[in-house]
Amino acid sequence: MENEITMEHCVNLCELIKQVLASGMTIGEYVEQVRKEKGWDRVGRIYIGSYFCSHYFLHLTEWDFTQIFTYAKQADCKITLVLPVFTQKNLGSAKKFLDRLSCRFDDGIDEITVNDYGMLVYISSKYCVRVNLGRLFMKDYRDPRYPEYFNQVFSPAGFTKSLYSFIKKYRIHMVELDPTHRELDVSNKPEKVGIAIHTPFCYMTTGQICEYASIAKPLEKKFRPNMECEAECLTHHIEYELEELDPARRVIRLGRTVYFENGDCVVRGADTLREIVFSLDIIR
Repeated sequence: MENEITMEHCVNLCELIKQVLASGMTIGEYVEQVRKEKGWDRVGRIYIGSYFCSHYFLHLTEWDFTQIFTYAKQADCKITLVLPVFTQKNLGSAKKFLDRLSCRFDDGIDEITVNDYGMLVYISSKYCVRVNLGRLFMKDYRDPRYPEYFNQVFSPAGFTKSLYSFIKKYRIHMVELDPTHRELDVSNKPEKVGIAIHTPFCYMTTGQICEYASIAKPLEKKFRPNMECEAECLTHHIEYELEELDPARRVIRLGRTVYFENGDCVVRGADTLREIVFSLDIIR
């Protein structure tokens, strides 16, 4: 990251909170370890929920959220709730869950990040809370195995006139990006909209089939889209060794999603930047 940029430091507990609590750590201990590793003075915000899996999101309990709310209040830390793409099968459960949480909007949760158009319209029309466009809205290719593509200075393709009008219509507060390339140029970003960058992992690909959910299933029921699970991803992950990549640039599959490490991504063209850190090593 560029030193001259004013940074807002955030810890991303999406896809991780269950693992953190199962490890015996408190939320405060985990966040403090991230803060020390990054050398930050403080953490201003925590992200909670899921970007990629509706089942993971709906496995979250009132107790999980209580741990977050308690820590955030003690640490004077804000909370962003992240919503994945829900299927028709679990959309009703998700809306009921949001209704139960709505009493905490503003009282702790002051932002919601959405990852599909339908939920954007629903949240914007029903709740009075700031809304962010999540990383799944950005469809840029992302593959570090092709150096000529990966090493270029890249401007996100989603910054178009259509997006600008879209942002104005729904009063979007922030747009979230992944470190897809060695260097990102966001100078053509929409005015009055903040930019957030996920680090050190870029999601490479995601989908509706979770191989971990198939572990205990009979052969004829394995590898089905959006199948019910027992949260097997809490105890399993896969690391890949790719000959095309520097061994230091790890590739990891967690749940439905494959990530590659790109913590040295440089972001240019923004005076302020929100850094959202996803730290796997603390609980591995």
